[in-house]
Amino acid sequence: MIVGFSITRMEAEKDEMKGGDTNVNYRSSLTEVEEATVSSIEEDIARISFELGIEYQQDDEEVAEMQFEGRVLWQGDAGEVIENWDENEDIEEDVAATVTNHVYRKCLTRAVGMADALELPSPVPMPRVNR
Repeated sequence: MIVGFSITRMEAEKDEMKGGDTNVNYRSSLTEVEEATVSSIEEDIARISFELGIEYQQDDEEVAEMQFEGRVLWQGDAGEVIENWDENEDIEEDVAATVTNHVYRKCLTRAVGMADALELPSPVPMPRVNR
């Protein structure tokens, strides 16, 4: 279960846009797992570090990019998560999916505002009203 989330770095940059179709690509990774303590929680906590990149391409050329880094605090089977990382640099699929989905949900809400400020298309599809 996720009990904490923080972004430690956000960056965005845009080159000259060429017009035409823009593709948005995502890449995410869980980069480190370590033991953490939280004063209000008595059991072990795993601190899982993440990176998320959002790349805008036109004609197979990068025209803009956003980068996020941060940490998620995981409670529950934290000892197993930490041990598995220490032995294999891997995270159990259920935990990785839950953490990654949370990272996307939290970061993409900020990325929408960053895209608006840089006059980029939204990184997530927006609803459209048709007449």
